[in-house]
Amino acid sequence: MASFRLAHLFLTAALVLTACQTLGGSVHMVHKTGSTAEQRRNAIDACQVSALEKVPPSYKIRSFGGYYGGFGPGFCSGPGCYGYGGYAYPRQITSYDPNDALRAREFNRCLSRKGYTVIFRPVCTSEQDALAYKSTRRQAPSGQIACVSGEPRIESRWLRTR
Repeated sequence: MASFRLAHLFLTAALVLTACQTLGGSVHMVHKTGSTAEQRRNAIDACQVSALEKVPPSYKIRSFGGYYGGFGPGFCSGPGCYGYGGYAYPRQITSYDPNDALRAREFNRCLSRKGYTVIFRPVCTSEQDALAYKSTRRQAPSGQIACVSGEPRIESRWLRTR
């Protein structure tokens, strides 16, 4: 349970960091030398739709906890009953999609078939670097990309492959 909460905390932190693609940090991005931002955005959309069609969501519900105990002897008097002591752990219910990892792998296979790869790069830390990156119409080879700015985002759920 602790590892589940820790994983949830890291996932939330990753989403916050990728949602705020300002100066600094790092992001996963789609790369194909010579492609435009619009082409990369279209490839992401097409592959997400394809992955959702091939591996549809199948939400499951998981519950745990809900233990009540430790109530001592009690007594009833008139309309009410009273007990001594006791503690309660409320039931926790979460939903999850067991197909997430398979869908992410299908998304990555689709991008690969289109000639794209997912790479990890830092977000530009200076406004000058950010403007220089945005001014290039076509994407440079991955080895020449020092930092990025304004790239189409890929949500973390499309990157989880396990």
